[in-house]
Amino acid sequence: VMECLIDHYRYTGDTAWVRRIAPNLVAACDMVTREREATRCLDESGRRVPEYGLMPAGHLEDNPEWRYWFSVDAPAYNGMRGVADVLAEFVHPGADRLARDVAAFRADIRAAARRAMTESPVVRLLDGTYVPHIPTMAGLRGRALGWIREAAYGAIHLLEANVFEPCEEEMTWVLKDLEDNLFVSRAFGRPVDLKRYWFSHGGITIQPNLTDQAINYLRRGQIEHGLRALFNNFGVSRYPDVRVFTEHPVVELGHGVGPFYKTSDEAKSLVWLRAFLLHEDGEALHLALGAPRAWFAAGETFAVSRMASFFGPVSYRVVSGDDSVTWEVELDDDRKPNELLLHVRLPDGARIKAVTVNGQPHPGFDPEAEIVRFESPAATLSVHVQYAS
Repeated sequence: VMECLIDHYRYTGDTAWVRRIAPNLVAACDMVTREREATRCLDESGRRVPEYGLMPAGHLEDNPEWRYWFSVDAPAYNGMRGVADVLAEFVHPGADRLARDVAAFRADIRAAARRAMTESPVVRLLDGTYVPHIPTMAGLRGRALGWIREAAYGAIHLLEANVFEPCEEEMTWVLKDLEDNLFVSRAFGRPVDLKRYWFSHGGITIQPNLTDQAINYLRRGQIEHGLRALFNNFGVSRYPDVRVFTEHPVVELGHGVGPFYKTSDEAKSLVWLRAFLLHEDGEALHLALGAPRAWFAAGETFAVSRMASFFGPVSYRVVSGDDSVTWEVELDDDRKPNELLLHVRLPDGARIKAVTVNGQPHPGFDPEAEIVRFESPAATLSVHVQYAS
């Protein structure tokens, strides 16, 4: 709930509203901090208990047991983090205290996850190597039972809720375990013929939109991995005859189990697609971060119109020629980002050679990173990117 309230403010820019609800936001954060006191205990030997600093035992959704799930604590932390960041913008008197509470909560979750990892057996990958395993909850040494606990609500939420950074090695291990052991197995996912269909049937959990697998890879800079998850999600979830998503095709693709028409999963897939076209990172706005290279081939065009963002509505249009790409960008003049990055993922290994903006040479581009960068961008930009084949 805290995450959604903060996102509502960032989309609307409604400062009067967020000031009005600030006491409620502070109270929500204080409730989490107060509840965490119940687990700040030591065992008989004087060592911290495995769940030290986490919220009291909680629940997921379909399972009956109450445990110290990382997928419960992680979004609680992320909600507090968002509240603290926003209140700091308004120099709220409680912002500094909340920032300290947030940092302490993150440290406790990270410590609990790493302890669980060191006490859990390693797991074997498809290439014969082994990596550490972070269980889905504190106090568990090994796998939880079933795909809901282990894959859908597993340690990947530590990445998605910013407890760990996307490229930290712990999250690399989590992703490798998901790809090789969970998504493609009958015990924790969907049975997949690994020799024939590992690529086209893998990369996502049974109900893909319970996690943000495509966005996880996007944030790691692994665009191809993200595109695989994005398109596989669409492919396995869609009923082509009626053009809707199922909740989860379990054993066979195209045959759903559970609610056959799942609006929430359809909506989440659009959140994934949006991130590939428009993605905020602090005060920076990325455009076309995950657009496929084929979209920049000669003769191709793609565009978004007044897409909602934390910086107001954004429109852009990309038109590709034989050796150039032209962008027309429109930003909200009142809420522009501090930094704008256009991602030009050219086909066939082509590299940016020159850029002009509104008819003038623009030096702010990186051929290796495939980025055109703007500090304090204008509201209207006409960008011409010349490249060498």
